[in-house]
Amino acid sequence: MARSAYLGQESAPLPAAKSGRQLWRRLSPYVWVAPAIIALAALVAYPSVYALVLSFYKWNLTRPQVGRRFVGLDNYAKAIHDEVFLETVRNTVVFVVGSVTIEFVLGIFLALVLSQKLPGVRLARALIITPTMVAPVIAGLIGRYMFFSGYGIVPYLLEKVGIVVSDGILATPGVAMAAVILIDVWQWTPFVILVVAAGLQSLSNEPIEAAQVDGASSWQILYSITLPMLKRVLLVVLLLRIMDAVKTFDIIYATTRGGPGNTTMTVTYFGFQQGLNFFEMGYAAAISFMILISVVILSQAFIRGVYRGAHI
Repeated sequence: MARSAYLGQESAPLPAAKSGRQLWRRLSPYVWVAPAIIALAALVAYPSVYALVLSFYKWNLTRPQVGRRFVGLDNYAKAIHDEVFLETVRNTVVFVVGSVTIEFVLGIFLALVLSQKLPGVRLARALIITPTMVAPVIAGLIGRYMFFSGYGIVPYLLEKVGIVVSDGILATPGVAMAAVILIDVWQWTPFVILVVAAGLQSLSNEPIEAAQVDGASSWQILYSITLPMLKRVLLVVLLLRIMDAVKTFDIIYATTRGGPGNTTMTVTYFGFQQGLNFFEMGYAAAISFMILISVVILSQAFIRGVYRGAHI
């Protein structure tokens, strides 16, 4: 009895060891996450803070002897009074509204079609996501060659129906923006289809079946039941596409470089031009933060408005 009691006392964990294990249990989640946090801080937080600080300086890399000079909010004031910048803001609004609207409507329609039990639907679902797997700059180059006035397929087809664009589609003001929007629609409509189709599959069939029993038409079911049940999914898709369209750069760079004139130049491309063509680093950083602030404000206002109106 005495020996067994002694062994039991010997095998009992020491208070220090027990407290050490408890401390490790508390700290281990932070230890495992620490490498990711450090990497995120190095790759995102530090460059963002550095760019924010840089936006308060005037710094042109072509004049290294001048160096950086603190100017406060002058870069932001310069952007507000810059006619070219204001023109790029209007171009960005046109591009975002045009591309996102078409992608949203077309994506919902095609998602509804692909959710039906039709022959070849599975193959169509697999093929329709192909454009999203193409890099945006490659999509821009494909569109550039398709709209090219010399041997592009689009001018050739337009000529067959009697429509001739003498200067080329991408070199004609007004038409060039429409062409860029169509390239973006071709690439990102499948993303809307994919997300909306996944949302449709997650819906409960009971409300729809009850409406069919009551004699509701397909349009009534879509408008009164299906779309309201998809509001959360549609909101997420709309927000993602708006934020992505605002910062579109690759397609503009690969097709028009902001031309003809400034008719297709977006704020993102304008910031790139100021930073890496004219080497106005402070001005480019200010433009970048104005874009960031605008997207954050727009997103928050949109989320609050839709949630308040939809009661979801």
